[in-house]
Amino acid sequence: MESKLYLVTDIEEKELGCVAIKEIKRGTLILREKPCLLQNSDLDDLNKDYFDDIFCAYEKMDSNQKYKFLELANAYEYIEKTNKYHNDKRRVYLNYLKEHPKPYPEGVALKVIQITETNRFHNGVYLEMSRFNHSCVSNAEYFWNEDRNTRDVRAIKYVHICSNLCLFAKK
Repeated sequence: MESKLYLVTDIEEKELGCVAIKEIKRGTLILREKPCLLQNSDLDDLNKDYFDDIFCAYEKMDSNQKYKFLELANAYEYIEKTNKYHNDKRRVYLNYLKEHPKPYPEGVALKVIQITETNRFHNGVYLEMSRFNHSCVSNAEYFWNEDRNTRDVRAIKYVHICSNLCLFAKK
């Protein structure tokens, strides 16, 4: 088995991120990962089915995955309370939770939605891949590997040791 090419570590002004611990050649597979929270990619709206899909997937995770999931970034923690767009989304989340209570505290349920929204790739959330930084000037890209049902991350240019691993911005 090939050794890991990166380390998850503190990144200045970005919390946790991934840094190359070896030189990585263009085209190298950096990560192959199954989603911890698999979603139906056709459900893109903030509606009952979308939320039900999130919680169904969350409840299938084992306790270790849930712990790691809840440690992922939550952009909503840093958004100003005056941000109307996010306040409107928060109202949608809270209305859903009021009508469909979960078997864990409301704060945890709200955090599950917000972490999903922050870290979601096209069809789910990935514990390792979510730690990669995101950039329009990236050195890696991800794609869905249909043969393995995984998201694969490959270097799209030479990556120097100690460089941040950056993917194109999500969505």
